[in-house]
Amino acid sequence: PSSAASDVYKRQLPWPGHISVADLPTLTVEVAAKAARSFPDGTGLGWDKLHPKSVLRCGDEAILAFVRILILAETLGHWPQLVGSVIICLLPKDDGGRRPIGLLPMAIRWWMRMRLDVVRTWQTQHERPYFYAGKLKGATVAAWKQAACAELATASDMFHYAAVLLDLVKCFERVPLDWLVRQGKRYSYPMAILRLCIAAYRIGRAIG
Repeated sequence: PSSAASDVYKRQLPWPGHISVADLPTLTVEVAAKAARSFPDGTGLGWDKLHPKSVLRCGDEAILAFVRILILAETLGHWPQLVGSVIICLLPKDDGGRRPIGLLPMAIRWWMRMRLDVVRTWQTQHERPYFYAGKLKGATVAAWKQAACAELATASDMFHYAAVLLDLVKCFERVPLDWLVRQGKRYSYPMAILRLCIAAYRIGRAIG
């Protein structure tokens, strides 16, 4: 990896002195099973070759044991060493080149799906009309709205219109993690979830 990429892994992050998991909804066997069932059958598999739905073949006691490991990971703020690595798949793009897609280990993907409702609640509470990364507000919606405004301005003498379009190339890979932590504190993001998500981003990677 480049020196900039290596710095992402080594940099100390400004976490609060105490991060509590007490405010998070309790993870239960029912929550875990519902999250596992939500994955499509054809979802990509990580290095462990485990589909999240495969845990449904286990009994409740085994699922509960797994859930307790995830709760411990939330409490400690890092993943067990044996959770594995992220497999980077290089998918061909229509216009040439390849797009890297990271396949996380099953345990991490399963946990993220369990905590999705918490994150969605936070996002709803902090919604802004100019954000286009939420539900029913993808990039195409933003583009069509701007196109409609431009057409209206062209057909009418009532108002003027101008637009600036920014293409965020490699946006997610370039966000400084320490800045992300500071913004999480500023906007009351669930810090236990943020800490474990960043820990997932910092585990080892391999191109497959």
